[in-house]
Amino acid sequence: MELGIDPSANPSNLDWDMWLGWRFGLAPKRPWDPERYFRFRKFWDYSGGLATDLLYHALSHLLIALGPEFPLRVVGTGGNYVFDLQNDNREVPDSFFVTIDYPSKHTVVLPATQVNEWGLPDMIRGQHATMHFEGPGIVIRPQRPFVKEMTAKWRDRVSDGVEVATNQNGDVTEIRIATDNNEDQGAHIANFLTCVKTREQPNLNADIAYKVMVPIALSVESYRQNKVKLFDPEKQTVVQ
Repeated sequence: MELGIDPSANPSNLDWDMWLGWRFGLAPKRPWDPERYFRFRKFWDYSGGLATDLLYHALSHLLIALGPEFPLRVVGTGGNYVFDLQNDNREVPDSFFVTIDYPSKHTVVLPATQVNEWGLPDMIRGQHATMHFEGPGIVIRPQRPFVKEMTAKWRDRVSDGVEVATNQNGDVTEIRIATDNNEDQGAHIANFLTCVKTREQPNLNADIAYKVMVPIALSVESYRQNKVKLFDPEKQTVVQ
């Protein structure tokens, strides 16, 4: 739902120039526009759209699971399929899709849209099994050609926090690994505050955040430039 616009707001009772930050090179100088002030996420001057607002959160836990690393190639696609400029005046796409190729030979696909309330489930699809994020915890379901191999690996590994389901033949069909039962925003805040006191690294530290934001930023550039973005993980520089 769109935020309401306060009709009493104007440059006489707020510092429009400071808000824009144009004196500091943060955004272009523009005439007063209540739409830009109250709904700034719709404009490239102040927002990266769905990529920077939402997809960072989708990518961060996947990179923690896969192992954080810089990308090799990033593509951002999508468009304003519903809220186009004729009826909404927005610039950022209402539907956005990111594809990220990594050096360790896997690809992450991130979809996002503002025009449908149902999201796609998070999962990591591997050759031997698929990992589903079904909180609290994760569920691993073996691929059929590797059921025997996964059974030999997991059948006898039942322990605290691990449940293994088998079929009538004794083959593993599902491995459930429980994590913190309080997997909500409060748990993340508690982890951060604990690390402030102990000086330990939080679950999502600055180094991981850097590796997450590189492909997120490149996806926005890819979309806006209509080109594939290449990245050198060793030099930590954009190739093109």
